[in-house]
Amino acid sequence: VHQPLPRGPRVAIVGNSTALGALTAEACVSWGLEITHGPLCLPAEATTAEFTTALDAAFEDESVDSVLTCFTPPLVTRGVDVAHAVVDSAGRSEKPCVSTFLGMRGVTAVLSGQDREVHGHVRAVPAYPMPEDAVRSLVAATRYGQWRARERGELVNPSNVNRVAAENIVERILAETPAGRALTPTEAHTLLAAYGIELWPTIPVETADEAAAAAQHLGYPIVLKSTSPTVRHQPGLAGIRLDLGTEASVREAFDALSLRLSPLDADTFVVQRMATPGVACVIRTAEDPLFGPVVSFSIAGPPTDLLGDIGHRIPPLTDVDVTDLISSVKASPLLDGYRGAAPTDRAALADLLARVSVLADHQADVASLVINPAIAHPGGVDVLGVEIVVAPAKTRKDGERRALT
Repeated sequence: VHQPLPRGPRVAIVGNSTALGALTAEACVSWGLEITHGPLCLPAEATTAEFTTALDAAFEDESVDSVLTCFTPPLVTRGVDVAHAVVDSAGRSEKPCVSTFLGMRGVTAVLSGQDREVHGHVRAVPAYPMPEDAVRSLVAATRYGQWRARERGELVNPSNVNRVAAENIVERILAETPAGRALTPTEAHTLLAAYGIELWPTIPVETADEAAAAAQHLGYPIVLKSTSPTVRHQPGLAGIRLDLGTEASVREAFDALSLRLSPLDADTFVVQRMATPGVACVIRTAEDPLFGPVVSFSIAGPPTDLLGDIGHRIPPLTDVDVTDLISSVKASPLLDGYRGAAPTDRAALADLLARVSVLADHQADVASLVINPAIAHPGGVDVLGVEIVVAPAKTRKDGERRALT
């Protein structure tokens, strides 16, 4: 509140206590700050002039972005005079300053300069009871300052978007079913296509003959998988057979899965073309009653289902927002070539997220959209499955505010 934002993570530490200086330095290192000046410990009998000289040198150091001061009551100089020296030095600089004065807390009359007549600029200096509190406060301000100073990017504007066609689909469905409903595969394919997103086709099959015919139609190799929520996206591939390249293998896989899954009522299958191996991702949108559209990204499987490792952003998004969203999840290193795997095409993944974010921003009546999985690989991204629900949306009251840049 009382200080300018730090321009970077480099700090100076000035005080008159070796112990407080050490605690401050340890806290800085633990929070990722860089100590580029000090810790400087003045003797307990130091004068006000010596305190001022040391503080001015810290503020004037070009390798310093912020100054941390830590003082115990000195032997010769009054503590009030030391506080005045800190306020005066801070007032002559554009760099932020936080302090630890044992026995002081908050912005006191002394640290705000209100206890005396001061000519020139005075900037109140906050005091914290322990160095760790001061450092934690400075770290928060530093991160905020870095966020404020970073490049904001340009609003995403994907090509080949047909907003009118998408609106016609949604309006037709709501005219037929005012309460809303889930889209059929054909409707979902058409809606995504309006935003330049290609959904890989799937063919429902009920017999081995139908599975073989579907494989012939799509072209080998193919995947046979159950659509039952009981086994979908489960570890161990209990409900899926991959890379089937012949009619005989398709028939054998269908019979084996039917035998295994029929006791679970999970023997409902689809056939789909085999995708390029890669990293399975989940992209979601939801219409939140408070925030409006929310776009989410995660790595499919345990990171999503067990660990809740999911990133969120509110459209409209910039290209920087999209990049940040992908990198925000802890499992994102999997996209960069984990244990010798080839790095995925992050640009293609970012384009898919941008298109989904624009769809969510445009179509308030799309209550939820879940792309699972989207397979990211070195050659692009394949959208293999999607579930979309449309329902009448509540009026968005923050549309113009969300669009501010």
